[in-house]
Parts: sequence; C-alpha cells; structure tokens
Amino acid sequence: MESTLTSARWKARTFAHKYNHYFPAPETNPTFDTVQAERQGMLEGILGHVGPSCFIEPPFSIDYGCNISLGASFYSNFNLTILDCSLVTIGDRCMFGPNVSIFAATHETEVQSRRDFIEYGLPVSIGDDCWVGGTVVILPGVTIGKGCTIAAGSVVTKDVPDWSVAMGSKLHPASRVIYVGKGFARFCAGNCMVADFSCSSLGPAKVVKKVTAVPDLKEKGGSADVEIGEERK
Repeated sequence: MESTLTSARWKARTFAHKYNHYFPAPETNPTFDTVQAERQGMLEGILGHVGPSCFIEPPFSIDYGCNISLGASFYSNFNLTILDCSLVTIGDRCMFGPNVSIFAATHETEVQSRRDFIEYGLPVSIGDDCWVGGTVVILPGVTIGKGCTIAAGSVVTKDVPDWSVAMGSKLHPASRVIYVGKGFARFCAGNCMVADFSCSSLGPAKVVKKVTAVPDLKEKGGSADVEIGEERK
C-alpha cells in the first residue's frame, strides 16, 4: 500500500510540473481556446473526473488527483491547492478566486500520532453554482451546498447550507495536548509540559444572508434563514 501511495504522489508531482510550466510556442499560433483544450486533456489524465469546459490557471497543486471530481465549466484562478487524501467533489459551474486551498487531509492533535506519520482524510463536497473567493481555506469534512458564495479570506470549518453567503473565520484556544517526552524538546525551548495557545479571535464564521434559488433548481421548503452546520473536529 505504501509503495502504491508513493507512486501515485510521484505521478501527481510529475503532472504538476508539466501543467504548471507548459505554454505553447508562439509559432503554433495559440489561442485561449487551444490552450484550454490542451489543459483540459492534462486534467483528464490525472483527476478522477473532469467535466467539459474546465480550466485551472497554473500553478495547481494536488496530493494524488484521482480523488478529485470536477463538474462542468469549473474555473479556478491562480494557485489552487487540493490535498485529496479523501474525496473532493466540486459541482458544475463553480468559480474559485486565487489562492484557494481545500484540505481533505488532516492529522490528530496528539503529538505521538504525528511522530508516527499518521494522516487521515475526510471528504469535502462543494455543490453546483458556488463562488469561492480568494484565499479561502476549506477544511476536512466540510460540505458546501449549491448556490453558495464564500467570501474572500474565509476559513470554512462548518457545513454551509444551500443558497448561502458565508464569511469569516474563528481561531481560539480549544484544548490542551499531552506531553510526550524529551523527544519533543527540539521543537521548543525548555520543558514543554503543556502548550497554551495564544490565538486571537477573528469572529465566528457564519451565514450572513440567503440568496434566491435559481427557479429551475429551487427546492420546496422556502428560503428561511438557517444556521451553519456543526463545526468539524
């Protein structure tokens, strides 16, 4: 299994180098349409599923690629990062700003687990017709409903309901970790018995308004305000 994963990651790095450095020679008279078609073919060669008319501005970084599914007419601006240790599903007609990061990979907070190089994944799902602003971070296990807008700079730690505009982030002391012995000393000065976090609160991530559903997609049940889902651990 380890050799299979290593081979898959190497294949993804090879793809990234080609995708991020490719540009057609001037004598071939390239156009945006020809470049789009060539990059579409590159994406289809590495990702699990690619709908028609997708375009990702390089650079583009992935862990494996095979766990990523892109819907039709997906567009991402520069520097998209997807850590696809679990499934990452993006719907049709979604648009991403620059520097968006989707993390389906995560680690435990306990130090020993990280020393043992343990990593696990939780799936991420983004519905149709979403706009994700620049420098948004989407954390493992999150589901973003269809028709949503995620404001630039947001950190998405919770599920976002359909037809929502959401913004903000939340960073605060949440728990303490267990001391694991002298081997940890190289990472800190003195005896790190228990580390206290000293993060500043930036305010809770929340839904700020509801948007009107596209008529042919609108579901029954009205458009009452709803709260964001449970926070991911």
